[in-house]
Order: sequence, then C-alpha cells, then structure tokens
Amino acid sequence: MQSTYSCLALRGAYHLYLGYQSANPVTAIMTQDQTITASSPLILSPVDYAADHAAIFDLTAKAFSGGHNYWKWHQICRGGYFEPSHYNPAASVIGRVDGVAVTHVGVWDFQMRIGNAVARVGGIGAVATHGEYRKHGYMHSTFAQCVAQMRAQGFHFSLLYGIRNYYSRFGYTPAWADRAVTVKPADLIRRDPQTALQPEKSILTGEFVALHTKANAGLTGTAMRPTYPSLLPFDEGPAYSLRLAGGELIGAIQTKRDGRRLNVVEAFGDGAELLAHTARLCESEHCDELVFRKLHPRSALAQLITTDNCKVETFHDRDGGAMARVISLEPTLRQLLPELAGRLRTVIPAGMERPLLLADGEQALMLEITRTDATLTALPISTVNECTHPDAILSPRGFSRLLLGSGDPLVELANGRVDARGLGKLLLPVLFPAQEPILSAIDFF
Repeated sequence: MQSTYSCLALRGAYHLYLGYQSANPVTAIMTQDQTITASSPLILSPVDYAADHAAIFDLTAKAFSGGHNYWKWHQICRGGYFEPSHYNPAASVIGRVDGVAVTHVGVWDFQMRIGNAVARVGGIGAVATHGEYRKHGYMHSTFAQCVAQMRAQGFHFSLLYGIRNYYSRFGYTPAWADRAVTVKPADLIRRDPQTALQPEKSILTGEFVALHTKANAGLTGTAMRPTYPSLLPFDEGPAYSLRLAGGELIGAIQTKRDGRRLNVVEAFGDGAELLAHTARLCESEHCDELVFRKLHPRSALAQLITTDNCKVETFHDRDGGAMARVISLEPTLRQLLPELAGRLRTVIPAGMERPLLLADGEQALMLEITRTDATLTALPISTVNECTHPDAILSPRGFSRLLLGSGDPLVELANGRVDARGLGKLLLPVLFPAQEPILSAIDFF
C-alpha cells in the first residue's frame, strides 16, 4: 500500500480519507519523469478556471479514482460538479511546484439558512494533494490560503465533510450529526394521495426553487437554491412532482433504490402527500423500507413521519462528518444581527438591557440589544485576554456550533466548549438555541 495525503468530502458517495490508497499505474505515469525536491517552492493562487480546470480535473481524478474510472470522474466534473455549478474559482486555491499542479482546495459558494437569516457559506470540496508531493506541508499552506481568500471575499461560514483531527487545526468543529429515518409502508396509516405524480428531469430549478424555499423557511442548515442546476451522477434516480388537478405544484420527490430499500434522496412540499406517494413508490418498487436520509428533523415531513412507527438513527461521524467554522466573527454576527435581536427582544427583562461581550479568541465584539435597537461594536482582542467584563459569552474554539444551533448550548457550557458569565449565562440558550441543522444530500459539494 502507498500512503497518500488527499481528502474529498463529496456528496456522501466519494469520501477519500487521509489514509491509504493502493499504488496504481496512473500515479506511476504521472510521476515517472518528474524530479521532486522538498526545496521547490509551492506557488499558491486563486483558480483561473479557464487556465486551470484541466489540471484540477487531472489531479482530483488521480487522487480520488484510485486508478479506476479516471474518465468517469472527468465526466462528473464537466457534468455539473464543477461546470456549470456554484464552484467559485476566485475563492478556491491551486498550488503548483515547478509548474505541476500539486494541491487544490475547491470552494462551492452558496447561501444557507440560519433561522430566518441567510449566511454566505463556502462549501469545501475536491481537496487533493498529488501523491508524490506529500509531507512538505503543501496542503496546510493551501488550505490556510483558502480560508484567507474566503475571509477577503466576505464569506460568513465554511462547511466541509472531512477528518476531524485534521481540519480542527483550521478552526473547524463538528457542525451536526447525520440522520436517517426508516419506515415500513405497512406501518403507515394508509392514505390515498390527492395529487398526481409526474416524472421530472430535475427538481432543482424553476418552480421547484420557490417551493423548496417555502418548505424550508426557518430550517437552519438548509441551502437556498438553486445550487446545482441539475442532479449529479451521485443522485441518479427518478424525480417526481406532486400536482393538484389544476397543475399547481405542491411537492417534489427524488428517490434511489438500494436493494430492498428505497432511499428518499429529496422530498419537500406537502408532508401528507409526500408520505402517501413515497409509500406507494416503495411498494411499486417491491421494497421493504423507505429511508429518508438527511431529512431535516423540523421539516413538515419529518414531523409527520415521526408520529407513526419509524426508526430514527443519528450518526456522529468522526471521519467524514459535517464540520464548520466562522470565517470572521464580526461580519457574521452583523449578518445575523436581526435574527439574534429577534430572539432576544421578547425575553429581555427590565433592567437587563446591558452590553454583552462575545469573543472567539480572534475577535471580540460588544452586543447591545434593546427592545427598539441592536448594535454591535468591535473591540480590541486584548479585551478577551483580560476578560474582566462581567457579562460575556466566550468560545475559544469558534462560534460556529452556537450560531448553527448544533446542540444544546447548556451542554456546550457544561462540556467546557463555551464560557459564559453574568448575563451571558442567562441569555446563552436564548441567543443560541438548538436548531438541529442539516444540509440535504442533493446540495453536497
């Protein structure tokens, strides 16, 4: 076995971890005539897509295919993953040594809901290091440059699916657990659907975007579509619309069969109609179970399913799980200020309208919210170090878990991930309530 240093968090199906990969002829051909020296400088730059895309496809195909399906990977890249998609070349980074592309970190630029607010997120994918250029710290430099570019371009968060022990050094912390809800059609209360089920080529554009936006309003972690203009090969399977007699769209479903299971890759709209149709599809496919993967637990459909007999599984993956970080605390809090103010205004008791210090070790800000106004003031970082303010919420590992509502904030406090004092301790669960965030598999990067 040949050790490699490459990582991909890509649509769930193409995880390649920092570990081992068999030596293969493709890698041998790639490095046969190259002289590699540790003293050769790594040249980092934002991606120029027209000039760099061929080198990126080649590097990632060799890193992720293991010598197999090299050209299939190229088809995936050109078939919607890179082009056309929300891949952002200016935020992405390519690294070269002696003109050879040796590292790449890709950024997929999208908007994500946090309560009723929307934040700009850099989804990290196609992270790869040339197998013959590892152990020089090239990826560390490349990734640090990517974070700096996202900060300069005004991103609020970054999200990835990767190795916890590796990405934690860049400030990423676990964002949410994966989730699957399994139900047998026989256990559901039988109900005849009141809508027509119509095959569709795509449920990601046009009228489906408006329905998806309505169905996911206020659900933290969900993406504002459109993201990808069409389904990628990872999500191949029949798609359907649910329509009333007059043609009005009220739901959409995407399924993919896996043996005796029918996986529901995507479902949004009228919960009762979605459940009635997916049960029928399961029976028509002669499957035993319906499995709703990455279904937001606060969606109308999830609420309906869990009133019947079902199995809900939660997966906390150390390797390959969702991780997030706040790119820069001040602009992120300013973006979310209306949402935070709305949470506080109804609960601030008389006489408690006083400033609250928020700090993450890199930035410190003073939050002042009254019943009529909300302000945020940047402070010198020495304020955090001195830490004399009586009312504070301090999170040295970053605010991503708090802002996303990844878990119970009081558990975060008890586990030492967060320090809160005075008014901060009282307002912690009000400002940062648990929100059970999750991103649909279709929007993975």
